[in-house]
Amino acid sequence: MRKQPVYALVDCNNFYTSCEKVMRPDLENKPVVVLSNNDGCIISRSQEAKDLDINMTDPYFKIKHELKAKGVQVFSSNYTLYGDLSQRVMSILEQFSHKVQVYSIDEAFVDLSHVPVADLPNYGQKIRDTILQWIKIPVSVGIGHSKTLAKIAADVAKKSKFSTGSFSLVNSQNSDKILAQTHIHKIWGIGRGFTKQLTNNNIHTALDLKNINDKWVRKNMSVIGERIVKELRGESCISIDTTRSTKRSIMTSRSFGRFIKDYSEMEEAVSNYTTRCGEKLRGQNALASYLTLFIRTNSHNKSTLQYRNHITIELPYPTNYTPELVNYGNLALQKIFKDGYTYKKAGVILTGISPNTGTQLPLFGNVDVKKRQELMVIFDKLNYKMGLNTVKCAKEALPKENEKTENGQRKKIWEMKSGLKSPNYTTRFIELVEVTL
Repeated sequence: MRKQPVYALVDCNNFYTSCEKVMRPDLENKPVVVLSNNDGCIISRSQEAKDLDINMTDPYFKIKHELKAKGVQVFSSNYTLYGDLSQRVMSILEQFSHKVQVYSIDEAFVDLSHVPVADLPNYGQKIRDTILQWIKIPVSVGIGHSKTLAKIAADVAKKSKFSTGSFSLVNSQNSDKILAQTHIHKIWGIGRGFTKQLTNNNIHTALDLKNINDKWVRKNMSVIGERIVKELRGESCISIDTTRSTKRSIMTSRSFGRFIKDYSEMEEAVSNYTTRCGEKLRGQNALASYLTLFIRTNSHNKSTLQYRNHITIELPYPTNYTPELVNYGNLALQKIFKDGYTYKKAGVILTGISPNTGTQLPLFGNVDVKKRQELMVIFDKLNYKMGLNTVKCAKEALPKENEKTENGQRKKIWEMKSGLKSPNYTTRFIELVEVTL
């Protein structure tokens, strides 16, 4: 008889705020929130902040004084820090299994089929304790015979008062009880459409769906619904996928810290965004054939002149060479930029992405591809080791009068607001934690 697969879902608790607490022991047991880009609204809350009834997506400017009165520590989003700590969590998981699928920045599926069933609860607890001890990030571990059941188990591990942070539905006598307490919209893969359809047919819980008639599922929910029902019954239909697929498009887009009117400022911002796209492209060892640029004013302010436009340029040949991408980004800007408007946002999108297995140059092209690739390797290594923008294209660097000081650091005036951002403790040598003995 074929052995049933076993999966664990490892979910980092309140991940962004947990990352902020890693290097700040003074924040232990204190309420913390993290803000979205440009310090717009709340996107992450520590458990202590949730207990104070602070809501997600609340605009910061509206509740700024309330947060201060309640003693809440506020941070601008620091995705460099979050991404680095996420990679460290994932590397620990690879020590517990040869099959790990990174599902998002704070979640991963882990194949535990090699672990004896009797040892699963302790094994899940060991995963949690190891991550907490090594990185100080609290996680919840849910274990089941399918990914869907692992997701439900992880939710129990996170929210149940009786859980120690790890919960297994494998051979559990409480499986049906847990499913009966799981509302239909909490099931992985059940969206608003399915939720409405199921509740209209008196199907309200995961247990209701598990026990539903197969013919009704095939007729009303197609293959997707049938797969979800089988997963709830412990039949694995979605295996671990350890391959990281190449993205079909790569985009860098930001709202500006303040409105832009001047072409030179817009050119600098577009050059910066294009450079970021090039780095991402090389990060997945790929090339791009098309570059799209879009610019727009603030559509929410109806009292100002409105303008938005975009343009797509076909590159002469697939490339990931930053100077060339920047040149075409600026060419695109020349074609669509108009004076007299106050611009709020711009973005660069690379498409036509293919693996970097060789470049077909034009017949009369005179490009040393090998030399360009070697230059980009040095470019990326220096920026990784010494900090972002240590090496950059000239188009990205305007005079210092186009800079401001925020949080003790110089920033371009068009860059996003992030006056409350924590240091990049783990990725920049000059921002390492200082310890006083």
